[in-house]
Amino acid sequence: PTRSAGCPGVHVSSSRTVVASTYVGHYPPLYYLLVGGPSVLGTKTSLYLVRGMSVLVNAAMLALAMATAYRWSRSALMLPALAIAITPMVLFLSSVVNPSGLEITAAISMWTAGTVLVVDHPRTPPTGLVAILAASTSVLVLTRGVSPLWPLVCLCVLLPLAWGRVAIRSLLARRDVQIGSAAVAFAVIAALSWTVFAHGLAVVAQGVPGPHTSSAAIARLVSGQSRNLVLQSIGVFGWVDTPAPPLTQLIWIGVGGGLVLVALLVGYKRSLSSVALAIGLGVGLPFVLSDLTARHSGLIAQGRYFL
Repeated sequence: PTRSAGCPGVHVSSSRTVVASTYVGHYPPLYYLLVGGPSVLGTKTSLYLVRGMSVLVNAAMLALAMATAYRWSRSALMLPALAIAITPMVLFLSSVVNPSGLEITAAISMWTAGTVLVVDHPRTPPTGLVAILAASTSVLVLTRGVSPLWPLVCLCVLLPLAWGRVAIRSLLARRDVQIGSAAVAFAVIAALSWTVFAHGLAVVAQGVPGPHTSSAAIARLVSGQSRNLVLQSIGVFGWVDTPAPPLTQLIWIGVGGGLVLVALLVGYKRSLSSVALAIGLGVGLPFVLSDLTARHSGLIAQGRYFL
């Protein structure tokens, strides 16, 4: 806390080529292709331009989510719910050079489009809605090594709402759905291929538990971190050392919990199943993923990984 973010030193321009090592070289390249163009200038200004590009691509994803809710959702709660989902941490990550920002904003767009399609347009979704769902899902799976998991989570959560309502056969006969499905399938194959051949899940190990550490012991460690994961989802900035004010944390916990409570009190049976699945997966996935990775990578989870 007493060390400023300026401690790496002043950036000095140079034309000399040097070798640098970073584990994020294993990450899928899409985010870096989208924002990295200005870095070839090799100047201090180029760093700000890279951040500006990151802001633009993240703003585009959030704009797609807002446009979807405004144009095609019949629920008066969709836009307020989006405002709650876009926590201060989302805005922070959208404003720095970090693929987690794009992973989260693309996921927000995907969840919004998927929910609106299943709830409000299960039989004849507008072509624009199909395009936004396909585009945001494709971007999402190509952002980080673990990103292909999140569309599966979305599919599981929306399945009770979609069951018996979404006209699968008629949808698959539509040209726009075929193109969108092909784009998503290509993105998923590319993402999984990168993960396998480029070791896209490789990270720098930190405090690795022993190889024979039990799942129960890891679960206890993750449980002890649960409060931090929640607060980091709302807003812990800098190098995970600058938390949002307590009032901000309380506001987001209150309005987020209040929205879930409203869903539980007034939702139909189908929607209650989806809410229950969302809560269960939201609570359970940090434990499952940590158990799978802790013995070789350590307990490296942060709230932004699950946002």
